[in-house]
Amino acid sequence: MWGLFPAGNLEMNGIETQTIIGRNMIKSDIGGGIITAGIFLSLFLWRGNQWFWPVLIICTAFFSLRLISFFVDGSHPMVIFGLAFEAAVIAALIGLKHMRHIKADLMSGQSDKA
Repeated sequence: MWGLFPAGNLEMNGIETQTIIGRNMIKSDIGGGIITAGIFLSLFLWRGNQWFWPVLIICTAFFSLRLISFFVDGSHPMVIFGLAFEAAVIAALIGLKHMRHIKADLMSGQSDKA
C-alpha cells in the first residue's frame, strides 16, 4: 500500500513529509520498488527463469540498504522485522528457483539417480 496510500504507513513508521514532493518521493521510491519487485516475481512464476535475477537483485538491494541503515542509524524492532522479512523473501526466491529446476528436470526425465 506504500505506492497508493502511504499516509497510514508514514505515521506508523514515524515518517513526516511536509510537501507534495516529499509524499511523491515516498510513493515513487518505496512503493515503486515494491510494486516492481511484485511484478517481476509474478512474471518469474508465470513465465520462467528469465525473471529470477531482476527480482533477486531488487530484493537484495532492499535488504542491503536496510542492513546498512541498521548499522549506521541504529536498531528498532521494525527494522529487525524488515531485515528478517527481506532475508526470508530472498531465501524463498532462491528456493523457488531451485524448485523450478527440479520440476524441469523431472518433466524432461533428466532427474539425477545417484
